[in-house]
Amino acid sequence: IIFNTEKNVFEVHNSNQFGSTYCLTLPFNYLDKRVLTYVRKTQSDNIDNIIEEIETRNNILESANRSSAFSIVEETLEGLLERKK
Repeated sequence: IIFNTEKNVFEVHNSNQFGSTYCLTLPFNYLDKRVLTYVRKTQSDNIDNIIEEIETRNNILESANRSSAFSIVEETLEGLLERKK
């Protein structure tokens, strides 16, 4: 684990990794036991779970955005209809 002073973030590196030692950037401001949990959760062995989690989050966001867009259109149309009265 290194602290990248240019980006002000902690990074995990692995010298056994081919090509580049960089593995991931930690989303924490300080190191504690969450780091180990996060590293284990994001390792490539868990790719199927990671993809499923991403797809679930994307579906939730897409549904919320669609609902929000419909609400905006509905409110706009109601406002236009009120003005025509």
